[in-house]
Amino acid sequence: MLEKIFPQSEFDRRFPKAPAWRQDAFKAFQKLPLPSPKEEAWRYTDLNGVDFPDFTASKDVKPAVKAENAHVAKADADERFGPDSDKMEAWTLAFGNAIEIDVEPGKSARLESNVHLEHSGALLQIVRIGAGAHLDFFEHYTSAPSGILFGQHTVFDVAENARLRYFAAQRFGNRTRSFAHKEFRLSEDAQLTCWHADVGARMSRTAVSHRFKGRNASAPEHSAVFFGSGNQHFDLSTVALHQGVGTQSNILVKGALKDKASSVYRGRIQIDANARQTDSYLQDRVLHLNKGVKSNSIPSLFIDNNDVKASHGATVSRLNDDSLFYLRSRGLSRPKAEELIVQGFLADVVRRLPHEGLKKSLINDIERKISQ
Repeated sequence: MLEKIFPQSEFDRRFPKAPAWRQDAFKAFQKLPLPSPKEEAWRYTDLNGVDFPDFTASKDVKPAVKAENAHVAKADADERFGPDSDKMEAWTLAFGNAIEIDVEPGKSARLESNVHLEHSGALLQIVRIGAGAHLDFFEHYTSAPSGILFGQHTVFDVAENARLRYFAAQRFGNRTRSFAHKEFRLSEDAQLTCWHADVGARMSRTAVSHRFKGRNASAPEHSAVFFGSGNQHFDLSTVALHQGVGTQSNILVKGALKDKASSVYRGRIQIDANARQTDSYLQDRVLHLNKGVKSNSIPSLFIDNNDVKASHGATVSRLNDDSLFYLRSRGLSRPKAEELIVQGFLADVVRRLPHEGLKKSLINDIERKISQ
């Protein structure tokens, strides 16, 4: 049981003067059952039988951060990071190392955060972007090849007329299990560009929520890409909650799977009664490289206003035999032909990453996984 891996004694040792919110999270962790695929939020992802690593050897997760015009500090002891929605989320809140990042109103800032894990651990972040400010935020995640459990909860508060461009690349070792929750709260005229990639980890679960609170808040470009091989499993959820007038979101998820890899994508658009003139769209596309893979798509719309545009699309495709034959007839090996097809399929998402170093690393990962 997880309670034996994360005992009360370990919590007391790590946090002898734990604030109330952290104590509440640990109590919730002790009481909540392990998430089940019978729950809608965990359908197609089963934690039963998962060999969780021993947390007693864990250490605080401390990102290596380079910041320009952004202030990074230990989070206030009384800060509340969010609800304890399930056991893994409660564990993240109970044990996470908490930091806050602030960008002053009107400033233009850039931040690069590199997280390399040698031990299990969790990270809590609050990112506040002042009115009229701009932030480019890059995150890169890697880990040692040993069994590691990682939890993350990040809250982005984007003030009026502020701009956030957020880019995250997950390249964990193949025995890491990652559980991440990212919340974007957008005020009036705030704008978000969001991009992330998953190529590593044995199991990676990422839940992303956009809350469009203010008039004309928008996320015109949210792109996600994943590539799974071996027995990897990717679980991705996005929620676009439209509460203000004239809000906009556009979500595109593309992935490729080979061997016995699997994925599930849950996309939800929710438009409140007062959120007229909303324009929201989501789509996911998955490419299967062989017959042993599995992918599931669960899109949903909840609309309480008629003066809106909202739609979704989902497609699953397989390697085109004609394309393979054409490329191989020109002297390419099958792995090289597959590589070109996959790169072409994912290209419109990968090319949107403006960080050339991360882009090159991801392309190299995809090439390596195809050739294995």
